Amino acid sequence: MVARGSLLRSRIDRFCRDRRSGAAELARTAAGLLTQAIAIGYEGARLENLRIRLLEAHPDMAPVWHAVHHDEPARFAEDLERAAARTVRVVRRRLPRRARVVTLSWSSTVVAILSRRDFRVSVAESRPGGEGRKVVRHRSRLGLATTLIPDAALGRAVRNADAALVGADAVTPHHVVNKVGTLLLALACRHAGVPCLVAADRFKRVPASWPLPEGETLFEATPTSLFSAVLSDME
Repeated sequence: MVARGSLLRSRIDRFCRDRRSGAAELARTAAGLLTQAIAIGYEGARLENLRIRLLEAHPDMAPVWHAVHHDEPARFAEDLERAAARTVRVVRRRLPRRARVVTLSWSSTVVAILSRRDFRVSVAESRPGGEGRKVVRHRSRLGLATTLIPDAALGRAVRNADAALVGADAVTPHHVVNKVGTLLLALACRHAGVPCLVAADRFKRVPASWPLPEGETLFEATPTSLFSAVLSDME
């Protein structure tokens, strides 16, 4: 039991330091941590303190919020997987065959959508974290070519694209919260007349009272009116 507790604490520490995984990945990890904690006897104040710590580590991630507040975290993880798979199918139907698609940052849902071999994908580097390079490495392992572009070249890239596609960390009734650069991409698409789509399953949805990012943060809130559509598993 002591060894299991020590291992769990190590995994919790890694979760709190993680600044590269997407919202869905973090939510799955949070659900797994809570499931492990309950299995080894966390309850009452101890379990509540863990929930608070997980939330405070990633306050902009709506799926983490949903995972932490779910009564059955193991079931939540299963529901999340089904929602993500459904979202992939919905968004793929909106993209033409052999589409040239621009994206940014890392989203496990977006990466799954764009894993079809006929898509031609360009991804912004997404500094300061450089998550775009993670996308390139992942697609390279699948044998899929990807063009890595500087963040400052997003405007030029969308002029040669059929669509742009981003994930989301949270979706309020009026804003999409995602990695810095999303607003620039949406504006560039609007100027170029190129569709800009958001892939966000039901667990990205939060009420209007959700606090939007402010000040120096890696995230920003982009008005939903700038996007062509926000697509989910509920379509």
